[in-house]
Amino acid sequence: MTGELSIDTIKNASELVNTTLISKGYITEDLKFPIIDWEDLITDQPEKEALQKLVVADKIYNNDKNIINIIYSLTQSIDRHQAQQKSISMAILQKDTTIEALQKKIQTLEQQVQGYEQKYEKSVYSDHLNMSEKITRLTKLSKTQAKELAKLKNTSSELQTKYDIEMRKKAIEISSLKNKLLDTRNLSNTITYARPSRSTKSASPNPMGQEFNPNVVYNNKPIIDNSATRMTSGSEDSSAIIKQEYDGIATQLSELIENLMKENSKFSNFINELNEYFTKFNSQLSISNYKNLNASTLSNPSDEIDLNRILKDTSTEIDPFEFTSRPLLSNVYKNYHYVSGLIDLAASTLAGHEQGTSKTEDNDTLQKLKEENKALYNNWQSAIKALDDWKSYKGN
Repeated sequence: MTGELSIDTIKNASELVNTTLISKGYITEDLKFPIIDWEDLITDQPEKEALQKLVVADKIYNNDKNIINIIYSLTQSIDRHQAQQKSISMAILQKDTTIEALQKKIQTLEQQVQGYEQKYEKSVYSDHLNMSEKITRLTKLSKTQAKELAKLKNTSSELQTKYDIEMRKKAIEISSLKNKLLDTRNLSNTITYARPSRSTKSASPNPMGQEFNPNVVYNNKPIIDNSATRMTSGSEDSSAIIKQEYDGIATQLSELIENLMKENSKFSNFINELNEYFTKFNSQLSISNYKNLNASTLSNPSDEIDLNRILKDTSTEIDPFEFTSRPLLSNVYKNYHYVSGLIDLAASTLAGHEQGTSKTEDNDTLQKLKEENKALYNNWQSAIKALDDWKSYKGN
């Protein structure tokens, strides 16, 4: 048996538990315990007078005490769990807030990066355009200067050739005039040794008093006439032949130079056509335009390269090879760079497509196996049912 104080302890504990449960909304009415609320508990009993007196024993006392302790412990556990849950919720909310702030920051940074990229692309495009215009202008200027220089060289070469021809003509004419002058004075143009002079004091081998000509063999009838008149006419004929030959050589050289200038003009026009085509084609293959790339909008060589412009005769000037080949070589390098980039992009896209195709095939195979397994299961159930029917039929 327990004393009065022990009952007060149970009463105080029950009040604490009831207050806690009601305040937290777990119950709306107080819990009843036999030790302290026995009269209320037996109000609906049929034999209320027989149950009127309750003797508080250890077992009923310990039962109420354990129930109160368990309820109180459960409320404390619930409070701790709620506190932990609240702390976790606050931490999650804080993390969500941090994540949202970081996402906004990332979005802002992405917008900034996108803006920087656009500015960079515009700057690069503008710089590239300005540099291209400057290079084109300088190339045209250099080309013009090179043409002028080549023209001056050709003119100088032609003048030098004409000068050499004229000098040779003059030399031939001077030689002919010297021969005529020597023949007129009866002087030999060769060096003679131990020959008699024209002095009257010396003995003359010509007793008839005729003029002495060393080119004539006297006292003989010559087969070939070596007289001065014959020599003069031969010199004039050789001068005319030499002049004719030099004129023919000069004419051939002029025709050769003219043909070379025509072929150089065609070659330069061809290089310029190729360079313009590659410039337009590379601009379409650039990184900034590859997303809008379409086969129908690509530059077609048959539309861009005009054979009539290539065969047009602009042979008044000669284009140096280095000024026409460098832009074309640069465009060839750019074309290789852009084409290799497009090949890498196509290869990566093809690899992704093949991977997606393999996944689709795996899903189809799995679905097919599932259907076969289901059909096998149905057949197995049918076989078992048929066996059971046979057994029952055989038993009957």
